Formats: sequence, structure tokens, C-alpha cells
Amino acid sequence: MSTATIPEVKDELLDKVNAFVMPKAMPGQTVNWYRHGTAAEKVEIAVVMAGGNFRGLALKTLGTGQLRQPVRHVSDPKLQLSADQREHGAWDFTDHDKQQQARLARLETELAELKRLVTEPATPKGNKDKS
Repeated sequence: MSTATIPEVKDELLDKVNAFVMPKAMPGQTVNWYRHGTAAEKVEIAVVMAGGNFRGLALKTLGTGQLRQPVRHVSDPKLQLSADQREHGAWDFTDHDKQQQARLARLETELAELKRLVTEPATPKGNKDKS
């Protein structure tokens, strides 16, 4: 059982809120939009209309054509503070974009490894230093 007091929990959450950096999404990109601000609900598709401010995007939902702003990312700790923070819903990348991001990260890792192998001097096998 946790021994943290309520003020400590609030301070910890506020630290997370202040440290949060919203992921970047580009105008015209499709994203998942959650009406009530949680990823546990039915998803709708929306188009990013503008980057908005550093904490939210301007989205246009495809189903209803409504403009929603500012829409926070589902991982934004500020959404945990109150229902008011979830008033415009929450957004996340689509599964397709998440797969593309994972592929890009893997390719960047593999490219870095290839660069390391090319620039590192080769050590002949069986030619270990016997000092």
C-alpha cells in the first residue's frame, strides 16, 4: 500500500503535466479521436486541421465534420485532472501511423548499426592479442 499523501500525489501529477510534450502530428494527417478523452472508448477518425498550441490540436471529425480544439493527446497527464480537460476529447495516432513509426525507428537503429560496422576497424578472426 502506498504511503504517499494527497499533496505528494498532486505534486507528482503536476510535475508530469508540466513535463509532458505532445507528440507531433501534421496538418492533413488522420488520427484517432476519442469523444470522451479516453482510449477505452469507440474511436472516430479525424483530420488534423492545425497544430494548435503546444498542448492540443485542432481536429475535424470525419463522421460529423465538427471542428474540435484544443484536443489533447491521450497520454497527456492533464486529461486526468478533470472532465473539463477532456471536453474536446483526446487524439492518438492511427494503428497505421504507429506501425510506420515503429518501422522507421527499427530502420534508424539498423542504419546506425551498419554505419558503426563500416566505420569500425575490422578485427581478423583468430588473431586475438596474446599479451
